[in-house]
Amino acid sequence: MLLRQIQLKFGGHPVWVEEKINQADKAQLDQWVERILFVDTLEQLFKT
Repeated sequence: MLLRQIQLKFGGHPVWVEEKINQADKAQLDQWVERILFVDTLEQLFKT
C-alpha cells in the first residue's frame, strides 16, 4: 500500500525506497503511511 501511495503522490521511487520499505517492521510502515499525507518529498517521508 505504501508503495502505491508513493507512486500516486511522487510519480515513482528510487530503488532505495523499496529496499527501506521491505526492511521495515509494521510499526514503521504504519508511521510512514500516516506521514505521507504531510510531507512534500521522499526524504521527508523517511526522515527518522
